[in-house]
Order: sequence, then C-alpha cells, then structure tokens
Amino acid sequence: MKILIGKTSEEQVIELKLEIDEMFSISGTEYDFSDVFDSDTGENRARDILEDGELWKMAVETDRTTSSLEDWVDEVIRIDGWEDTLGDIVEIEDDKFCRVSSFGQIDMHNEFTDWSIRAIPQEDINLIKKAWKELHIKEIKNLNKKQKELLDKVFTIFKKYENKNKLKDFLEAGD
Repeated sequence: MKILIGKTSEEQVIELKLEIDEMFSISGTEYDFSDVFDSDTGENRARDILEDGELWKMAVETDRTTSSLEDWVDEVIRIDGWEDTLGDIVEIEDDKFCRVSSFGQIDMHNEFTDWSIRAIPQEDINLIKKAWKELHIKEIKNLNKKQKELLDKVFTIFKKYENKNKLKDFLEAGD
C-alpha cells in the first residue's frame, strides 16, 4: 500500500509504502517538485547529456555503433526514450514530469512545520515513524502483542489514506 503524506518546503512530495508479508517494511519515495518539466524539456535535457559525446565515444570504441553522434543520439532517444536517458522520471499528469530524488529508507525527520502541505495528520505520521523505528524488517510471526497492535494501527492509517491523494494534487497546491 502507498500513501502520499505531504510536500516539504523544499518542494519534495513524500510517498510512503507499507509492505506486510512475512516481514513488516516501510519505505519511501521523494518526488522533486522543484523542477517540473514537460516532455520537450525532458527530451532536450536527454539530448544535451548524450550530445556531449562521451557515451557515444564509448559505444564506438566497443563496436556497439558505427553511427554518427547525431544519428546515435536520435537512435538512443527513439529506442530508450528520453525518460530512461534521464533516469528516475515519473509523469505527474499529462505532459508534466519530475525526477524521483530519493527512495528506500528516506529521511523521515521532517516535522510538519517544515512542510508546505500536510496530507495526513501529525498523530498518524507519529505512529508511522514509531512503527518504522520499532518494527521495520521484523518478522510478523515474532511480534509481541503490543507490536502487533502498532502494526494494526499503521495498517489502518495506510488503508484510510490509500488512493486519497495523487501526485498531481500536489502540483499547484501549497504555492
């Protein structure tokens, strides 16, 4: 399950992911809304990266291409797409993109006073932080009664907010 929890004052939209199978795990993703761009800008950025020629030179030296730099750049963009060339790009809504700035064990030390948008109440985030600290990567079968109660509370929070907000909801909000 995934929930969006807010947008920081540094324009990072935070998404948390809860996984419960044999183990309890919470991870996060930060989306960089400080640089939202369209597909034309994305393609131009990818071309700029490729046109510096370093990757093309390596492809020529290893006999992976005999194309000119210009043709090779066009081919890479056509086959791989500009998104893959830039890496870790997500579409927020029609022709609006941003970079994923971090994922996995993200820094959850931000207080909501540092955020421009709160998507869930402070008491819910406090429970999530507590569970992340106390239960992360622990086997469910080995949890004691108190830990299982915490797990149930966090599960309820995720169910409550799952699918409530979309990335596009944070695009203009908080400005």
